[in-house]
Amino acid sequence: MTGLQFQINGSGATSQTGLFPDPNKWYKIVSRSNTNLSLDINAFPSITDRSNIQVWTYGNGTNQNWKIQYNVDGSITLVSRAKTSLVADICLDVPLNNGSNVYAYTTNGTNNQKWILSNPEGNNYVFSSMANYALCLDANSTGGLKDGSNVQVWTYGGNYNQQWQFVEVP
Repeated sequence: MTGLQFQINGSGATSQTGLFPDPNKWYKIVSRSNTNLSLDINAFPSITDRSNIQVWTYGNGTNQNWKIQYNVDGSITLVSRAKTSLVADICLDVPLNNGSNVYAYTTNGTNNQKWILSNPEGNNYVFSSMANYALCLDANSTGGLKDGSNVQVWTYGGNYNQQWQFVEVP
């Protein structure tokens, strides 16, 4: 598995053309295990700090649309279209362990909100936590991956529930 390389200029904008994922576009991020299921902020009763991240059948909701923000340190941040001040953030438990929950939280620039994006093969990507690189974004597939399956961090094992695809949305 190799990490993606890109350059950031002094203003924080990317200086490489053809960057994928494009930081100017919105995406649904779907599980390789089941491409009908996308990263989803549980919007009920409303989206706030600590709203849970789960997978859900894509329904074109803003709570299922994400933009990539490239950070100067080489990491990325996932920004929600539903509330652009919220990003996908890991629980602040220290140390981070297998099974730590992932939730939406207001942008604060900490490593809990940063991910290293790598590309093990094809159009499949792995999000490793900047707070603990051994842990990656994982759709909990205990009992089968389905609507409402929780998203957590787990040690990368090459499993399809730990690999994600970017699909551009309007």
